[in-house]
Amino acid sequence: MSERWWQHDRERLARELALCGGNSAELARKYGLNRTTLNPWIKKHGINTAPRPQDDRFVFPQMGELCFTGDWMLTSDWHLPIVDYSLVDRMVNDAIKLGVKNLCIAGDWFNFDALSDYMPKQSDAALPRELQDSNRLMDWLLDVFEVIVITLANHDVRLVKTLGYRMRFDHSMRVCFYDVPLEKMARVKITNLDYVIIDSAGEKWRVCHSNSYSKNQLVHPSQFAEKYRMNVASGHRHHHAIGFSTSGYRVLELGGLFDTARTEYLQRWTNSFPRWQPGYSALIEGRVYCPMLSDHPM
Repeated sequence: MSERWWQHDRERLARELALCGGNSAELARKYGLNRTTLNPWIKKHGINTAPRPQDDRFVFPQMGELCFTGDWMLTSDWHLPIVDYSLVDRMVNDAIKLGVKNLCIAGDWFNFDALSDYMPKQSDAALPRELQDSNRLMDWLLDVFEVIVITLANHDVRLVKTLGYRMRFDHSMRVCFYDVPLEKMARVKITNLDYVIIDSAGEKWRVCHSNSYSKNQLVHPSQFAEKYRMNVASGHRHHHAIGFSTSGYRVLELGGLFDTARTEYLQRWTNSFPRWQPGYSALIEGRVYCPMLSDHPM
């Protein structure tokens, strides 16, 4: 083949140009040519390439961790519609009394039992009821709190799984809050990660909903604290306890706002798993308040 292949081999020229991102200067450098040597032939052959950005790397802002400061109510495992409304009232009243304007929901806002792979289903937790109760409660909470953040968790992600993973987690959650006014929903932050970072008076906390389980309290939060080198507050295991990791980081099991008396499968099976422990906490100026564990900050 002639050394001047770009003059007569249109297909090769188009292919080579595409491999160089449509940049004729880069193609010229590849073959030790001057750009002006190639450009007339690109034009003559009628080769068109879409313009490429200077930086063609994909950026996924939806995957970036959310970081916050200030005072927060820390909760997890609401499992709507089998939430304990009296416990929600207590948490909200404590938030008002303490002057806390931010609410963190570390996963499992929904139960989504209707979308699970398990049978039988919770008899009074059909999907329409779940969504209706959720919209009413979220609308009310946004009258109390200025910012609400929700993390990824195993129950909430059941909707994404049912949809064949065709939608991002944060989008699927927002679809569910169809009756909450848009101006209110703008104050709800939803992350595609199972955690957020909260800096309270210089004390960093990883507030998360991990998938790991242990019958023993604080085992996994202590491991997370050592790995991530910060304080950890974690949901999922339905324990409620506070302590310290080996290196002295504070670790917290968040409990939950579930209603065990109305959680059907807890009544069905005889097992040796620990009893679920309801609870919530407040993070204020770096100190932790756990009203269901102690009257004193920790």
